[in-house]
Amino acid sequence: MAHPTRGQTSHTYDIVEVVNIDYANLALVYRDAAHALPQRVQFRIDDQTAAARQVFQGIVDSLALVGDGQWESSYTLGPRMGVLAKLVEVFHADGIDDFSSTSVGLTELRNAIEKFDSGSKRSLNKLMGRVLQTCHPNGQVLAKALRGSPDIHVDKLALS
Repeated sequence: MAHPTRGQTSHTYDIVEVVNIDYANLALVYRDAAHALPQRVQFRIDDQTAAARQVFQGIVDSLALVGDGQWESSYTLGPRMGVLAKLVEVFHADGIDDFSSTSVGLTELRNAIEKFDSGSKRSLNKLMGRVLQTCHPNGQVLAKALRGSPDIHVDKLALS
């Protein structure tokens, strides 16, 4: 929200180029406006389950270069990797290791995301929606339900 005491938007940490995506190590190398040398972030997770690889792919798909996408800032990308690693660990503890499984439902998704602070929930819902759309048989419906209110139930949504 605009406010007279706030300064102009800074583009210091805008990602200007993705240099390399290392799927084997779940790492991303990029250039941003703040650094002369490429920067590297890694999705540090103990078990590289299918779910971990799917979430990493969701991160890669979410990158925007000097735009207004959710992940364009290298300032937020690094810390988000840690939050997402914790999310994958929560899913793993709940027995979810692959988001393409039909056993993954809205209740399981919401229960895992509920364990995070309110500032992270919106970003997690958006990213998980993107992951589910590409992996899960009912991904479109689940993504729509995650974006909606807690009162939306998958059985009330039309399956596409």
